[in-house]
Amino acid sequence: MRITFIGASHGVPEPNRKCSCTMIEISGRYYFIDMGTPSIDYLVTTGIPVDAVKGIFITHMHGDHTDGLISFVDLISWYFKSADPVICLPNIEGAKVIENWLKVTQCATRDIHYEEVQTGLFFNDGFLTATAIPSRHAERSYSFFIEAEEKSILFTGDLKHPDQDFPVIAKERCTDLIV
Repeated sequence: MRITFIGASHGVPEPNRKCSCTMIEISGRYYFIDMGTPSIDYLVTTGIPVDAVKGIFITHMHGDHTDGLISFVDLISWYFKSADPVICLPNIEGAKVIENWLKVTQCATRDIHYEEVQTGLFFNDGFLTATAIPSRHAERSYSFFIEAEEKSILFTGDLKHPDQDFPVIAKERCTDLIV
């Protein structure tokens, strides 16, 4: 398992830091936790095949965690057509917003696989599992507990009050890394 922090800034990008976007690589398969920055640019400039992206997990719908998602969906709709990731959103209404944006901008659209994040195990493709833990940061916001290759990572996402909102799963289960 390899983790790449493409962006780890707060709600506003800075000269040397981008908004939240983490990429996990497992056996040539790629998964994203949030897309607050144009991650498709990162994939193309580093030579990672866009169709190797298998899952995108959004912790909450604030722009600093989602602004790169529209450009990603735009380009896989008409150019990188072999890409077919599962896009997991905390609110499925976000999928309608993305699709409407693409229609308004007259971009080609195709069926994209969106799923709504639910508390508990919400993703398992045989390589990686993702479990959602509700947080208090925003309506329908989550922390994600990721397991793959006998390792586990807790992505807290944004928390309202870390001393009160920190996911208990970190104490209940073996956790190799907390982000």
